[in-house]
Amino acid sequence: MKAKSKPMPSLRSDADAEHFVDSADLSQYDLSGFQPMSFEFEPKSAALTNAPVGTAAGGLEA
Repeated sequence: MKAKSKPMPSLRSDADAEHFVDSADLSQYDLSGFQPMSFEFEPKSAALTNAPVGTAAGGLEA
């Protein structure tokens, strides 16, 4: 029988997170509920569109 997993601690800073990952046995925690996340460090310099090539929004005009 598998032992009950430990709850994830609150990590208030990058330093706390780095120390936790470096020192903890992650197999003792249930990480199955984690989901990938993306974010930007800096704003984009230009906006991109998903318009098909050949349309006015795609940059080519007839």
